[in-house]
Amino acid sequence: MDDDIFIAMPVYRGAEFIAETIRSIRDQTYSHFHVVMSVDGADDPTIELCRSFTADQRFELVVQPARRGWFSNFAWLTRRCDLPYFCYWQQDDLASTGYLESLRNQLQTDPEASIAHTDIQWFGARFDRDSVEGVFGTPLERVLQRIESIHYGPLRGLIRADALPSIDETEHPNATGVDLLEFVFLCELAARGAFHRVESAMYFKRAHPGAATDAWLALDPHVRRVDWIDMGVGMLKVGLALTPAEHHGRLLATVLDRLAIKRAGRGFAYVPDQSEPAVAKFVASFIDQAGADVAGLTMLDWAAEGWTLSPGSGFERPIHPWIARALEDESSRGRALQALATDLSSNGSIELPVSAGGSGLIMLRSGWSDPEQWGVWTDGALATVTLPPGIHGRVDLHGAPFVPNGRVRIGYATDGASVTFVEVADSNVLTLSIDLPRRSAGQPLTIELHLPDASAPANAGGSTDERVLGFGLHRIVLHA
Repeated sequence: MDDDIFIAMPVYRGAEFIAETIRSIRDQTYSHFHVVMSVDGADDPTIELCRSFTADQRFELVVQPARRGWFSNFAWLTRRCDLPYFCYWQQDDLASTGYLESLRNQLQTDPEASIAHTDIQWFGARFDRDSVEGVFGTPLERVLQRIESIHYGPLRGLIRADALPSIDETEHPNATGVDLLEFVFLCELAARGAFHRVESAMYFKRAHPGAATDAWLALDPHVRRVDWIDMGVGMLKVGLALTPAEHHGRLLATVLDRLAIKRAGRGFAYVPDQSEPAVAKFVASFIDQAGADVAGLTMLDWAAEGWTLSPGSGFERPIHPWIARALEDESSRGRALQALATDLSSNGSIELPVSAGGSGLIMLRSGWSDPEQWGVWTDGALATVTLPPGIHGRVDLHGAPFVPNGRVRIGYATDGASVTFVEVADSNVLTLSIDLPRRSAGQPLTIELHLPDASAPANAGGSTDERVLGFGLHRIVLHA
């Protein structure tokens, strides 16, 4: 009998446990598999140990010449799968001897399913069991179930190879070393077929100190928020392909409710403060990222389409009033930007205050604190400003940097361009004059402020302010 299971094992510094993992694979009652161990970087001390396993011809070693990061390495392996079934096996995890055989039997029973998975038993530093129900129904219903669940468990299963999504293997590792895109991957698999749960704990996941996920969860919330939003935008893109245009607003609201609102049974890698202003800021950040990532979709497109939450759309899940009001505000903001563009074309230049109640606040997007009487602080390492469509001249951002001690860098970039940094040593008034690139008529432009040296006043002593401050914006001047 020919091999029909491709086992993908991304490896990174795994010498302590990988021999035990290989024994667990060799002991499987179903032995018609091919294992590819992809070691992430040519300087990894695990390489020679992995090479010793290749005396068994079912095991193959590949060494990546440079560090990819987990998800990029995983994506590389998915694209090399040349057998009917694909199985991701973590380098330090184990399974019962009948694991592969049971999952393969389940997929043969239902040829339309995309995944068969079991419960997961933790061992080592914790001892509990994770159970994830299967997903069934229409493709959209299955994707919505996965968005609601956001659970890693089904990825530790057996996947039908013809259901594997195409993933960009050139993606660079993110700064945190943890990638939430595996949950987008599972949504794409749900769009292609049902998930079947085999009701037993046959996969054993090792918990040990120093795990990358634990380190990621300890990072500042503004760092985790970026990854959480990236994941949510990816899920939205999967759902949009399955949703009639008249219900796109409902889908967006459903995704945002899942990401931002605490409800019973939901798990979070990042959750905004449960207040209406905090949720509204999260919605604004998400809309900006969706406009950047979803082809042909911008904030103004969403505003023109409207946030239709009509009944009878097939979305049974409730939408929190905070989400609904935030989306209505986004529609109003989009229309206000269009009106501002008209005023600018008539006047040539406009000065807009960003103090509390100021007319320039409609342009401030993610990464900003609450406005004060003098202006508004950035809050975090990245802040964005969305300009009205049709501006091809210049924008001046007048403000002052937060310099608790030493020197700090203030950077700016427009829609994917390289970042220009200025370095300052004091908190004197600073004007960032930014020449704007040409772009299609009606297309808004996003300016990113990069603040790698932003810090909280509380960290410098003498203050309890825990906001991560970088640049205090006083006013915006637009030049057509």
